[in-house]
Amino acid sequence: MRETLFIGNTKYRIIQRKDGLKEISRIAPYDETEYHWALSNQEGTRWTVYRHSPGKAVCTMGTDEAREVAEVCHANDEEHGLRRTGGIWSHKEKIAMRYIAYGSNMSKEQMAYRCPDAKLLATGYIKGARLEFFRHATVEGSQIKGARVPMAVWEISAGDERRLDLYEGVPDYYVKEECSAFLADGSEIKGMIYLMKLIRPEPPTQSYFEGIMHAYAELGFGPEIKTVLEPALHRSLRRR
Repeated sequence: MRETLFIGNTKYRIIQRKDGLKEISRIAPYDETEYHWALSNQEGTRWTVYRHSPGKAVCTMGTDEAREVAEVCHANDEEHGLRRTGGIWSHKEKIAMRYIAYGSNMSKEQMAYRCPDAKLLATGYIKGARLEFFRHATVEGSQIKGARVPMAVWEISAGDERRLDLYEGVPDYYVKEECSAFLADGSEIKGMIYLMKLIRPEPPTQSYFEGIMHAYAELGFGPEIKTVLEPALHRSLRRR
């Protein structure tokens, strides 16, 4: 689920995260380092408003109206003077990192929406690994000779990383680790990877699977649709 609404001239987005919770945060104008955002309970009837990061709760609200929640976020931003002033980041905020994506975040369209600063650096493979679906994608170690999973390497900003952490449900649904991957020329690259922590024996939705399939085709992994992607889907279906 993905919706947008305006409070004055400020645009807010409403997304449903992988862990089933809904998140409201502003898109633009914005201050990358400080802003208010909100997270719902599973039913979408109670919200907690945060300033910048988890652990800094401002208030809770009992409502199922997203606009009311966005208005409270907006009011708190205005009260504390949290407005974009040219989009200048501190040196620390500018530091980029490499992110290794193997699932839906291989999609250029999806990453453009979730991580506006992301740049696609390269594609390649995670060796000694197998793709699995437990409702969403993860990778697991494999002893099968030649086993490998297609991946995309993105350069992301600190702000992008925070947005991904929220969407991926870190640390309850996914955790972050360092990973080595290999490019087409055989060179090794290291980066951050999300690995699933909360295992749910469910197959992916059709739209989620097709999004990854489209990303495979777009990034030149057409043959791996048959050898990697579809076998992972069949294994997930057998686990039901």
